[in-house]
Order: sequence, then structure tokens, then C-alpha cells
Amino acid sequence: MSAKRRLQELFEKYDTSGDGVLSEDEMLKLFERLGVPRKSAEELFKEADANKDGTIQVHEFIAWITANKPAFNPLATLGEDGTGDIQFAFSNPTKHSMKYTFKFLMCENVECIYGNPVQVVLEPGKRIFKPMLRVTKSPFSYEVAPVCCRADVNNGEDDLSKAFIDPDFPHDERSTKNSRFPELDMGKPDRWVRARMLGNSSEAVLFDEVRPQDVKQGHVGDCYLLASLSALAQQPQRLKNLFSEKHLTEDGKYTVKLFHMDKKEWVKVVIDEFVPCRSADGILRPCCAQPLGEEIWVPLLEKAIAKFCGNYGEIYGGMESWVFKLLTGETPEILQKTKNGWISYYSRNMKAREPQEGRPRKNRDRKPMDSEQLFQFISGALADKHIVSCSVNFLDDKPISTPEMNSQVRLQYGVEANHAYSLLKCFEEKMDNGQPIRLVQIRNPWGFGEWKGDWADYSKENKLPDCWEKNPELKARLKVRHQNDGLFYMSFEDWENLYTGCQLCPVGTKPMPSDEDLEEDLGEEESKGFFSSMFGSFW
Repeated sequence: MSAKRRLQELFEKYDTSGDGVLSEDEMLKLFERLGVPRKSAEELFKEADANKDGTIQVHEFIAWITANKPAFNPLATLGEDGTGDIQFAFSNPTKHSMKYTFKFLMCENVECIYGNPVQVVLEPGKRIFKPMLRVTKSPFSYEVAPVCCRADVNNGEDDLSKAFIDPDFPHDERSTKNSRFPELDMGKPDRWVRARMLGNSSEAVLFDEVRPQDVKQGHVGDCYLLASLSALAQQPQRLKNLFSEKHLTEDGKYTVKLFHMDKKEWVKVVIDEFVPCRSADGILRPCCAQPLGEEIWVPLLEKAIAKFCGNYGEIYGGMESWVFKLLTGETPEILQKTKNGWISYYSRNMKAREPQEGRPRKNRDRKPMDSEQLFQFISGALADKHIVSCSVNFLDDKPISTPEMNSQVRLQYGVEANHAYSLLKCFEEKMDNGQPIRLVQIRNPWGFGEWKGDWADYSKENKLPDCWEKNPELKARLKVRHQNDGLFYMSFEDWENLYTGCQLCPVGTKPMPSDEDLEEDLGEEESKGFFSSMFGSFW
């Protein structure tokens, strides 16, 4: 057994809650077992918690025990008048390229030279000094948010002597070609790289703490797929159960279970660990989904679905309901906004290897829902741990069918039309003055690009709505983070006014209607019109 596997199993032994992270209490029990005094253990916990979120993930645990730690320190070089540049010293004693991500807060009389937030990539063994802030006058002040330092794509040599290479999914254009939309083809990758080498290979794991934030779309036009994965990440065990393996394998061979819609049974898809990458500025970047740090389940699951469909090109464009069915075997429900309320449909005749296929079927037992009924339905579904996605497909009752209309939505609202989002929360809270407010939390699978109306948490100009400033207690309860990470809140009223489509998968506690509860199919022409107007291209 490898040393890393032993560390993973030690981690799992003390992860008594089984949530994929060690809480402070769980970590302190581990330190107690090792004979570390409590006061020292508390300091060690803070040191090991690299991203300062109050928990220890697997990669943090391994890195804390085994790795040399990169450093990040400010060095002021100011003139006699108190102005000038503030340099930061970055050092990387590890054997891997490291990416520093950080944000400056509470800036007074200082300018951010390279924007805010900032990313700096440092090669192995390097130390650099880089001016980051410019002091315009004295006195000045600033704060630095917790610095996240994670391994970047590893360009080093990889020992492939024991690596499994899948003969049925070759590492060339046969596995990437987009025959339906040649103009959207990812092109020829520069290199196929094992997913464990996309970060610090010594810390790579199959699963860390599974969260919606793990998912970040790459250059494959499959937002519908990544938004669905992000939503399903709220059900970690169900997602993990799709993999036969629970840890990184020595040879990089994995078996993924998917639901075959034609056969109406689960099938197994065998994949290797190689993903297509392209070099930019000497650094390899995956063409497909981006792994979060050192856990690699996202690009591997995306690859399994690509192989199931034929290649990466075949998963450009599609519907979340198809993904929900593929990953759960359950029958998703589709809600579309109309002038008469929100109408319920189901997809019928979805084809196993064609994410774009399916015909809508009305749910005869569910009447059109008004705003209040919709809120109760969605909030209840999420409370019952169902998973939900949403999209903007109409503007002023007209299908968004041109780049100009899409640009209008983006500029006016900050969101992307004909693009799938994960709907993670829908709930009622109280503002600090006691008045009720209904909010939703949404995530963009890009990992950036957010709503810019009321309750937004990010703006390039740092001109945020004053909702949060007027409600600091609510802000603290919801643990709002002001950053462009694709995760944002908005009022339910604004959400309903803007979003026009919603898809729900019953993986929670309440059963959903069976096929016998569905009406006859819509006609072929009506069916085509329904999906083209509701879902657009869904890249």
C-alpha cells in the first residue's frame, strides 16, 4: 500500500461524519490520538487549513504532512513622500508549479496594479519579487484575503510505464472531433495528460470534499452537463457511487456507471485517466472540465460521458434532463414559463447517446403554477434534496436566438442566455429589519460570470448593491463571499422575472409521478419548437 493511500485511509478513519472533510473537532481527535497538546493542535489545525474554510480536505491533509510550503510576503518600497509600490515576495520550494490566488480588501489610497483578484503562477523552486499595489498617497491601508496556493498544471515528466491507455478512446482527434458543429471543434490538443498531473501529483485524489464549486467548465460546449454535475454534487454519495473505484488507482483505470436510456439499465464505461490539454504561455491547460486543485472526479466523469456518446465532440449542446437521467436513472421534470404560469413537462424518448434528443410530454396532473406555487414547489424540492437547474431562454417573451439578444442579456443582467445554471438554494429569510425576503442561490458552471442586480456579490467596479451593507447580519448568516466565482444570490422575484426554464431531478426523499401519469406526446413540429425555443443551443 502506498504512503498516500495510508494517509487517505487515516483521514477516512477520523472523518466520522463521512462528509469528505475533517472538521476542527475531528482533526483535534486525530491530534489527541497522536499525543499533541490541545493548544498546539489548534494552531496546527489553522496551519493545515490552507484555504481557511474551517475544514481540512484530503489534499490539505496530505500536503500539510508531506509538502514544503510556498510563501507569500509583502515588502513595501515607498519613497520619502509615502508613495510608491508594494512588492510581494513569492517563493515556491516545491517540485510543482504553484498558483497563488488572492484578493485585496479594504483598500484605501492604493491601486491594484494587476487587477483584483490576482493570480500568480510560479515555477518549481523559484522565488520572485513582484509589485502588486501602488500607494497613491499616505496614509494608506489594505487587507489581503486568505491566500489560496494550489498546484498548477504539472508539466514535469510522468512515469507512464504502468499507466492504462484505453484502446477504445484514442488520444487523438478521433476522440475530440465535432462532426455536427465543426466550427466549435476544440481542435487538435497539444498533449494528452493524466488528470493526476494537472495539479500536484503527490497530492492528487479521486475525491476530496464533493461540492458544487468543484465543477468548472472548460472549452467543451457542455454547460448543461457541468451545471448538472454541480447540482448533483449536493448529493456526494450518489455521485461517488457512479465510480467503482473510491481512490486514485495505480494504473489510472476507472469504471463509471451510467444509465442507458435505450436499454433501461445501468451500464459500465471503462476509461483511462488521460485528458486533452493545450499549452498556453508554456503551461498546459485542459481543454475539457477543469479539476479543482488535486481532485480529479470532474474531468474523469466528463470523459466517461464523452466516451459513452462517442467522443467529446458529441457532447456539445444538450439538456440537463438528459444528464439527470443518465446519472440517476430517474425521470426529470421540466418547467417552462408561459403567459399562463409555469407549465410542467417531462422528456420522453431520450436517446442514450444523444444529449440533444427528447420529446416533451405534459404532466396532466400538475396545473400551471403561479409565482407563489412555484416558490413552494422549488423550495420544497430543494429541501427534499432534489436537484435543480435553470436557464434564461426568452427576453420580453421572445426566444433569444441571436448574438445581439444574448449580448443584451449579458450587459443588462450579467448572466448568459441559453446557458445552463445550477439552482442550489431557494428559501425565505429575514432581513435585519425583520422583513421577509425570498432568495435563490445560483451557480454558473464557468466558475465566473454573475448576476449584477440586487443581492449581487461581485462587480468589476466594486459598485455593489447596498442590500448586503444594509443587512450585515443576514450577510453573516449566509456566509456571503464577494468574489467572481460564479456563485451568487438574487431575489426569487428577480429570478422568476428573468429565468424562463427550470429542470428538476427527483433524487431526494419524495417520489415523482410515473410514466402512467403523463399525457400523450406533443406533435413532432410542436415538440421541435418547444425545445428549440426553451433550451436554445445550451453551450
